[in-house]
Amino acid sequence: MTEPLSPEGATRQSRLVLLVVCAAIFLETLQFSILAPVLPVLAAEFGLTDLSAGVVNSAYALGLVVFAIPGGRVAARVDERIAVGVGLAIIGVATAWFSIAGVPWQLGAARFVAGAASALVWAGGMAWVSSTGPRSTQATRLAMVISSAIIGSLVGPALGTLSTVVGRLPVFLAIAVVAWVLIVPIWRLGETHSTVVTSEKGLRRLLGSARVALGVTFFIGVFFAVFCVLIPLEAVSLGASATVVGFAFIVGSLGQALLSPLIGRLTDSRGAIRVMSAALGASAIVTLGLVVAPGALGPVVVLAVLFPVGGAVYTPTSVAVDHAAHRLALAPAIAFSAWNLLWALGVAIGSVAGPAVAGFTGNSAVYIVLAAVSAGLAFVCWRSRSSDGPSTS
Repeated sequence: MTEPLSPEGATRQSRLVLLVVCAAIFLETLQFSILAPVLPVLAAEFGLTDLSAGVVNSAYALGLVVFAIPGGRVAARVDERIAVGVGLAIIGVATAWFSIAGVPWQLGAARFVAGAASALVWAGGMAWVSSTGPRSTQATRLAMVISSAIIGSLVGPALGTLSTVVGRLPVFLAIAVVAWVLIVPIWRLGETHSTVVTSEKGLRRLLGSARVALGVTFFIGVFFAVFCVLIPLEAVSLGASATVVGFAFIVGSLGQALLSPLIGRLTDSRGAIRVMSAALGASAIVTLGLVVAPGALGPVVVLAVLFPVGGAVYTPTSVAVDHAAHRLALAPAIAFSAWNLLWALGVAIGSVAGPAVAGFTGNSAVYIVLAAVSAGLAFVCWRSRSSDGPSTS
C-alpha cells in the first residue's frame, strides 16, 4: 500500500501527470492527423480507389467510436495510469505495423487498432489529470491537455508530408518508438484511485445528469465537421487558393491552442456552464458572419475565428461531464469516454450530413441552422447556470 504524499509531493506529482498526459495526447492526435498528406502516396503505391482510401482514412475514427465506452470501462477498472501506458503501447505496435504494411487491408487494420487504443489514452489520460490535483484548478489542467491535442493535430500533417519525402517506414517507426519510450515515465508515476461504477445503469444516469454538456459536445463535433468540409470548398470555388485555406486552419488552430488555458482558468473561476453559454453564443454570432462574408477571403477569415471561439466549448463540457460523474460516484474514465464518443459521433455525422444537406439547400441555410442551434444551446446553458459554479478543491 502506498503512503500518502505530502502537499509538496502531491503538487509535484500532479504536474508530472499533466506533463506525461499532455505528451501522450499530443502523440495520439499527431498519429490521428498524420494520414491526410500520406493518402495520395498510399493510393499510388497500393492502387487504392477513392472508396478504399476513404476506408483507410476513416478506420482510426471507427476504432475510437467502437471502443470509446469499453476503453473507458477498462481505464476505470485497471487504473488510469495503466490504461494510458497500455494504450500507448498498442498505438506503438499499430504504428509500426502501418509502417511496414504490404497490402491495403493491413493499412486499415493498423489504423483501426490505433484508433481503438486511443480510446484508452483519452479516457485514462483525462481521468488521470482530473483526479490528480485540486479540483479548483481542474479545468486549467484539462485545458492544457486539450491544447496539446490541438498542437499534435498541427504537427501530424507536417510529419505526414515528411514521410512522403523520406519514406513511410522511418517516420512511422520513429513515432512508434516515441510512444514506447513515453511508457517509462508513465509507469514510474504512482497509481491512481477512482470510484469505479461501470454498470449500464451508471452510464445511463450520466447521460441524464450531463445531458446538456454531452449534447453540446455532440453538437460541437457536428459544428466543426460541417465547417471543415463546407468552408474550404466554398472558399476555393470563390477563388481562394488551397494554401490560403490551409493557412486559415493553422492560424485558427494556434489561436485555439493559445486560448484554451485562458478558457480553463475562466471555467475554474466562473463555472463550466457559464463559459459554455458564452462560447456558444459567440459561435452563433461568428457563424452568421459566413452568410454575409464577402469574396473568397471572407469565409476563410471566419473559419480562422471559428476555431478558437467554437473550440472554447471543449474544456467546459469536459469539466461539466466530470462534475456530473463525481456527483453520481461514477469513475471519471467512464465520463470522459462518453464525452469522447459523443464528440466523435458528431464529427462522423456532421462530415456526411452537412455536405448532403447543403447540396439541397445551399451553404447559407446550413450556416443559419447551425447558428440557431448554437444560440439555442447557449440559452439552455444560461437558463441552467444557477446549478453551476466554480470548481472547489
